[in-house]
Amino acid sequence: MNRFHRNTLLLILGALLVAVGQVFMIREQNLGAENGLVNLSNRIEESMITAQALITQVDDSIDKKEQMLVNSTHLDWAGYELLSQTLQSQGIDFFVYEFGQPVFWSTQNFQISPNFEKSIELQKQGNMFVAVYHKQRYGKSFAYVLPLIEAKEISYTQSSVFQNSNVVEYSISRNPVENSTPVIVPDMELFYLVVSNYQHPYWFDILFLLGALMISAGVFGMTKSSKFHLLAVGALFGSWLGIYSLFSHGYSLEALQSTPLFSHELFFASQSGGSLGELIFITVLGLFVISSLVRWLEQWILKSEQPLAGFVLSNLAMQASLWMLVWLLLNGVNLVHLGRINLDFQQFHRLTLFSFIAVATLAVHWVAFYRLNGFAWSVLHIQSTWIVRLISVAQALPPLVFVYITPELADIFPYWMGFIAAWIGFEWWMKDRKDWLRVVLRVVFAGILISSLFAKESAIKEKRTRRYLAENLLRGTDIETAERLKKTESMLLVDQGIVDYYTCTDETKAEFEKRLRELYFGPYLADFEVNFLDFNSLGKSYRQENSYDYPAISQLFKGEDCVPVTTNFVKVNNYKLKGSFIGRFDVSSAVGYHGVFFVILSPRLSSMEGRLSDVFNRNVLEPLYADNQYSFSIYNNNRLNYSYGSVDYPLDNRWHGKFNDSMAANNGGGKGFLLAEGVSHFVLNDGLNNTVVLSRSQVDFIGSITGFTVLGLAGILLVMLYYFLLWLRQRIIVMGEITGKKLKLLKKLRSRMPLGHQGELFIANRLQLYVTWMVFATFLVVLFVTVNYFVRNYSETQKDGLRQKANEIASKLSSKVNIDAVYDKYQTGLVYDLAEYYNTDINLYRADGTLLVSTNDRLIEESVRGRLMNPSVYRKMANLGSSTSLINESLGDLDYISSYTALLNKDLKVKGYLNLPYFSNRKDLYRDISEYAVTIINLFALVFAIMIVIAYLVAQRIALPLNLIRKQLASIKIGERNQPLDWDKNDEIGLLVKEYNKMIVELENSLILLAESERQGAWREMAKQVAHEIKNPLTPMRLSLQHLQFSLERNDDNLKEKIQKTSELLIRQIDSLSQMAEEFSSFAKMPEPKLERVNLLQVVSDAVLLLGKESDMPIAWKYAHETVFVQADPLQLGRVFTNILKNAIQSIPEGRTGEIAANLKLAGNLVVVEFKDNGKGIPETLREKIFSPNFSTKNSGMGLGLAISKRIVEQLGGRISYQTKVGEGTTFTIELPAFHGE
Repeated sequence: MNRFHRNTLLLILGALLVAVGQVFMIREQNLGAENGLVNLSNRIEESMITAQALITQVDDSIDKKEQMLVNSTHLDWAGYELLSQTLQSQGIDFFVYEFGQPVFWSTQNFQISPNFEKSIELQKQGNMFVAVYHKQRYGKSFAYVLPLIEAKEISYTQSSVFQNSNVVEYSISRNPVENSTPVIVPDMELFYLVVSNYQHPYWFDILFLLGALMISAGVFGMTKSSKFHLLAVGALFGSWLGIYSLFSHGYSLEALQSTPLFSHELFFASQSGGSLGELIFITVLGLFVISSLVRWLEQWILKSEQPLAGFVLSNLAMQASLWMLVWLLLNGVNLVHLGRINLDFQQFHRLTLFSFIAVATLAVHWVAFYRLNGFAWSVLHIQSTWIVRLISVAQALPPLVFVYITPELADIFPYWMGFIAAWIGFEWWMKDRKDWLRVVLRVVFAGILISSLFAKESAIKEKRTRRYLAENLLRGTDIETAERLKKTESMLLVDQGIVDYYTCTDETKAEFEKRLRELYFGPYLADFEVNFLDFNSLGKSYRQENSYDYPAISQLFKGEDCVPVTTNFVKVNNYKLKGSFIGRFDVSSAVGYHGVFFVILSPRLSSMEGRLSDVFNRNVLEPLYADNQYSFSIYNNNRLNYSYGSVDYPLDNRWHGKFNDSMAANNGGGKGFLLAEGVSHFVLNDGLNNTVVLSRSQVDFIGSITGFTVLGLAGILLVMLYYFLLWLRQRIIVMGEITGKKLKLLKKLRSRMPLGHQGELFIANRLQLYVTWMVFATFLVVLFVTVNYFVRNYSETQKDGLRQKANEIASKLSSKVNIDAVYDKYQTGLVYDLAEYYNTDINLYRADGTLLVSTNDRLIEESVRGRLMNPSVYRKMANLGSSTSLINESLGDLDYISSYTALLNKDLKVKGYLNLPYFSNRKDLYRDISEYAVTIINLFALVFAIMIVIAYLVAQRIALPLNLIRKQLASIKIGERNQPLDWDKNDEIGLLVKEYNKMIVELENSLILLAESERQGAWREMAKQVAHEIKNPLTPMRLSLQHLQFSLERNDDNLKEKIQKTSELLIRQIDSLSQMAEEFSSFAKMPEPKLERVNLLQVVSDAVLLLGKESDMPIAWKYAHETVFVQADPLQLGRVFTNILKNAIQSIPEGRTGEIAANLKLAGNLVVVEFKDNGKGIPETLREKIFSPNFSTKNSGMGLGLAISKRIVEQLGGRISYQTKVGEGTTFTIELPAFHGE
């Protein structure tokens, strides 16, 4: 398939994809929600009908098997499990109850009641709508649960950056509403499937874009070699701008706008074009336009004969590239600050997919800058050095002044200034280098600049984040907590159970606290420690001694340091309860006043690692505990109240004394950053004797260069990959040539990768490449093995810790007093205390697998989890008698470890089961791996650099004698004495040198023998030729003389006339012999040329004029320059041109009008002279002989003209060649080196 057909196919396929994509986009916009609902409702109907038939079949099978039982009323666990496997193959879960007690269940994800009113019910279980099929007989209830739809997609593990807020939400309604469709299932009442916030699939948008790309590729490829190429590029640029305009105004590609890549929460900067996706589009489109423009300019300048135009264009390109650099750096700063993209390479584990997309976008931007700037330098370097330096400095002044005086660009000024200074120096230094070092140094420069920018701006962003966290820490709460307290307060005021606690004596304080925690304070437990103080009407502790006495807590509640939040709750802004909430509730009834109780919610200032509650209870202080990177302390009245982390804080508040006057003035005297003992501290004071110190370890030198190391290595690896592709190309071509296969691949490789000498990797290059890749492969292996060890060791450590914690809690609960209090008296306050003490969630199950109590009530209340324990664990522990079980469980996309332990009573019988779900967010693991990886990467970078230097030196050491041999071989001249090589080592190279020296000795001997042989052969050939040529005229001379002798004997009448004719014939033959002798003499004794500065135009003009007059045949003569000088002998050169023109004239056959043309032009450093005729041409059988000394196509002459001409041209360092076609003519081309001297 040729280029035209391929591009035409691209155009057709692209147009088809654009049309299909556009049709489907319009269809989705108009009917997408309706069609989506209809399709989903059809799937639900089909699944429910299929499930109903399968359930009927399985239920009948269960009924038959149970009727055959003798000693039991139900099947055993294994029997139900076997039937359950059939159901679960269709996604159906199965529950069996007997007299309200669970007998079997296949999942713990649903809360299914054994009591029901309808045979088929629709229920919402957590985030799932399910259909529950009920069967009942002989005191047993069977529930078959079929999941229908997920209400909306929820991720428990991903951060909000990755979660799409515009998710589709489904629900089920009994009545028709907007955006709903009926679901009709036999034997079930009608219900409606409802969708809200419907999101169109973006595959049609991608289809449209793919088609547009194919059209662009087709147009670009079709016009690549035409004069309309630049116009086509402009049209493509305008077309894509039109698509972007339609997209930005919401007229097209709407589905893509809802993806995270175009989310303004992820990133938005108007100076960068908008979102990250828009920045990518603008950058890639800019690279396409710049590359096309630069390619066209390079070709235009190459063909143009106006050096001033190239000079002006290169200056414009230089100026444009400098302004492009300003925008590039501005984008880098915006990517760090204006969004949620983490570009701090010192925290490698916190980098996300969008971090690498942002870096790749900047890399594309750099390529565009290099393309434009490199073009400018390549043209400017033609000028003299001082002009280039003056221009480069002058070019930098306009953007320099603009960046300096623009306040919005103050952040990028040092980066821009430093890079431009280094870049100009680099171009001055490397102007004559075209090798890989230039490419690598460009990558290093980019890595230094971008990594410096990322490091500094990320440090500024981190300080801003730390200031925000300190302010929230000092404030101690947020608005959300206050709103929740209002609702809790309203429920507590009408709770009759509180009055009963004060008027009845059969309820303990533990039971009272448990009930309040479960009913009202469950949502607070993740963020606050909840304590209750009960006092009677006299202000004395009611049931047991409280941690605060009544006067102290009452005075604090009414004091100036407490700010009312609601009617009954206040916020404490001082003392030890800083940031806490205190609620006061007086208890009275119709009988009278009974007393008062207080609720104290103290902030839980500790990381909740390991608790599933963390998944549901996020707060503004969450980043404070991320990766344990921060430590903090809280001071009240200049005394340490609370501290967290690894920093040792003093008991007294000494931080203000560490501020100098200038720092205090700049920060208002109450806040600021200071560095002490390698730790960066941020100190914040609220003016009420409350101080927060938020600290973080200062980044060391190794950590500070991580960004450069990562970016630099990534760039160098891309360069290495490029050279690897060159090596692969070379190997494929060599293999193809060895096997002799005419592969199309070889042609494509040669045409697609015309790399010249860069395409060949010599031994030194290959050795450097091999060593570099070996070092890199070793690094990958070490990193993989070590990270794998970290992960495995971390998992084992977490499991061991969870086992130990489960054993300790189980031993406390298994004591006679505790197990009876918990299971028999339902006194579960101990469970909450243990959960807080061990910082874990606790689930207690009864012996039948039903839930007794859970400290993470939200999972149960929101039906995320059922009230039955894991069925596989229950079977293992209850039926198989295992005492413990440690398994992996999941909650949506959240995987976690769960420990189960059997609790035994005094009779050593199973009383219940203890479950500790441990959500390992692996922050510590990722931090450790990140720190280790950063160390390894930086160490590897050092080793990598050292190995590259060593590989370079070793390669040069090995290649040195080989290059020397190569140069000696290239300098070998036949007939001259060649110098042998010296090598003092007896190694492989020494053997090679010995063979070389032996070869040149043998070559000299062979040359002597060959010269003698050729000399003798030449003389023999010459003698034969001379004899033949002399014999030709002697024969007619002898015949003529014999005829004249015969006439004399007969005394003919016309004797005088015959003597005259014979004399003329003899004279002509003698002249022929004389000419023959002269030609042989000229060829054998070619005089040494007298070289001088010759105007070649004049020599060719003389030959054209002379031969034109002699032959009366017009010769067309064209030349582009008035004076073209070469160093030659004008007489010999004139002889060459005269000989070729004479041959051209003589080649014109009779009856044809001769057309002979001469043309002179310059091609780089060569002068090219062409002579073209429309003669008979040279037959293919004679083409190899035309420069032989005895070759001629004419009946006369020795055939030495072209041989002499070739010899003259080659003596001048030139070349003579020809192109011919039989019947159409021949073109002779002479190339001579131009002479620029005097």
